[in-house]
Amino acid sequence: MTSTTTRSTNRVFSLLCTVLILVSLFACGEDIDDFTSAFQNEELKVHLDSFDAEVSNRGGSLDLSRVELVFIADIFFNGQRVCSRHFENYENQGNARIEISRHDDCWESRNDQQRENFLFREFGAALLDRLTNNTKLPNGLPASMMCNDCDIFSIYDESTIVRREYYLNELIQIEQDIPEWGR
Repeated sequence: MTSTTTRSTNRVFSLLCTVLILVSLFACGEDIDDFTSAFQNEELKVHLDSFDAEVSNRGGSLDLSRVELVFIADIFFNGQRVCSRHFENYENQGNARIEISRHDDCWESRNDQQRENFLFREFGAALLDRLTNNTKLPNGLPASMMCNDCDIFSIYDESTIVRREYYLNELIQIEQDIPEWGR
């Protein structure tokens, strides 16, 4: 083999290696659209989109591009079954992760309104950094959806839908007077 042929072969090999390296680098890049669709369950995402719209309607905004929203079979905390858990920085990847149990008491046997109540509370904790709030209104009802001493599934329902506006405003931390129904 001549030195010209060897140099030519080396150039082709170098060029091929460079192309392969560049293709590999671009292939490893993360596409946020792919991330979002891959890590948000469609059944749950309907509620996340609704929550985002409620925040937006009240002048706020959320970055949902790094939110993982998934079902898992069962969740246990200190030996007790719980319906959900969330992580602000799941596995140090910069993603908020919300896990929802499909267990009957948590999801499967619940109607859409109960699911909304439950998920909006979880979104408040995971996406708005809201903490537990067990304060009461003058009539004894919870002052916040962030209560852990209440039945979050029935914080409001079809027969008490007027409460929805108050609880969402409180969750998003909008100043408001105590409503008549809470006196």
